[in-house]
Amino acid sequence: MVAANPGSIVELGHSSDGHFEQLFVAHSVSIQGFAMGCRPIIAIDSAHMSGPYRAKHNTRGNKGKENALQFLDSIAYARLEHDYNVSMFELHKYNDALAKWVEENEPEHWAMSKFPKQRWDKMTTNLAESFNAWLRNERHHSICTFLMEHMAKLGSMLVKHKEESNNWKGCIRPKIEEKVQQKIAKGEVYPVTPFMNGIFGVSIGTTFLNVDIMKRTCTCRGWEMLGIPCEHAAAIILSIGHNVVDLFKIGTNSQCKS
Repeated sequence: MVAANPGSIVELGHSSDGHFEQLFVAHSVSIQGFAMGCRPIIAIDSAHMSGPYRAKHNTRGNKGKENALQFLDSIAYARLEHDYNVSMFELHKYNDALAKWVEENEPEHWAMSKFPKQRWDKMTTNLAESFNAWLRNERHHSICTFLMEHMAKLGSMLVKHKEESNNWKGCIRPKIEEKVQQKIAKGEVYPVTPFMNGIFGVSIGTTFLNVDIMKRTCTCRGWEMLGIPCEHAAAIILSIGHNVVDLFKIGTNSQCKS
């Protein structure tokens, strides 16, 4: 595997009598793609293999209840303290006991607006779960067969994505370009106040946000978390006569793989 894919990392573990215990594989193309353009997120999960060896394949990815979950989602994913407070206020109106339970269960450890360090807008293992579902049939096979099928399936997927990327009109994939256009549409109505050294202010009702064009940061943290200019940054970029898409292209997330 290493000879066929230079740069790949493979670690095989076995017992003292030579029986298989574990295998770690990181393909070189995955390592390069992660380092070049992905947000530094690793999703860890395990999928039980259904064959005779019973191993685990580790992957690094009622109406009232629905309403309650929607409130909790808005609280957890709110990027600004103001948005968090609004969501908590709405939850208090919906169910005061639930709101008190949320406040008593340390939101500073799971609510984005409370987290002081870098955040990436991801709070679930959905990435790993989708990968597990992708290998639903293969995990019924023996370890060696599973490994070969996994390599073949991953290789086919990467080749397919590479061929699709060759048809892109530019460096930005269509889904990202669509998101950029959505940010532009939202930002068109926001009033902008220029400051010094590439720093601007954006007013949204009673909320005032600062955007640093040079550092590509915004008070909402959306630009840093997604790698895409948020609607506040889009408002500023438009106000100074620049192209939002062009500014995205020179960011770290815009690198095109050859």
